[in-house]
Amino acid sequence: MAKMKGKELQLTAGGVTIAYATSCSLNTTTQVVDSRTKDDAVGPAGDVDYIDWNASSENIVGANEDETPEEVYQSLLDKQLAGEKIQVAMKLMANANGAIPSTGWQPNTTPNKAFAPYGGLAIIESVNLNAPAEGNATVSINFKGVGPLTKLTEATSTATE
Repeated sequence: MAKMKGKELQLTAGGVTIAYATSCSLNTTTQVVDSRTKDDAVGPAGDVDYIDWNASSENIVGANEDETPEEVYQSLLDKQLAGEKIQVAMKLMANANGAIPSTGWQPNTTPNKAFAPYGGLAIIESVNLNAPAEGNATVSINFKGVGPLTKLTEATSTATE
C-alpha cells in the first residue's frame, strides 16, 4: 500500500482550497451519554448522544492575483462576523505534486479506496492573524461543524459546494 502524503489532502471552504496551507485537520468527537442503570451489569454503559466535528487550517498569508493579503484575511473575518455557513470538506487533490496549478488545486475525481472525502456545513469559529518580526505572516482558521459530517460522493461533493 502506498503511503499518502499530507500534501495530497487539502481542506476546502466553499469549494475552494485555502491558499498557502502549511497544515490542515479534520477532527471528530463522539459525545457519549451515560445510560447505566442500577439494573445493568457491572461496568459502564453508554449511548451516542451526538458527534461533534471541527476543522482547521494553518496558512502563510498570501494573495491571489485579484486580491491583496488584507482582502484574503478580511473576507475570512467578514464571513466569521456574519455567521455565514460554509461548506467545508477534506479532499484528495489531483496533481498535488509540484507548483500550484494556474487553475488552483482541483479535487481528485478518480475513486480512491484509501480515502473518501468528508464534509459538511460549518461556521468560522476563529480567524487568527500572526505577524512575527521574522518569518512569514500566518493566518489560522478554525471551523465548527453546524450540521452532520458526511462522506461525500462525486454528486454530493459538487452539489453542496
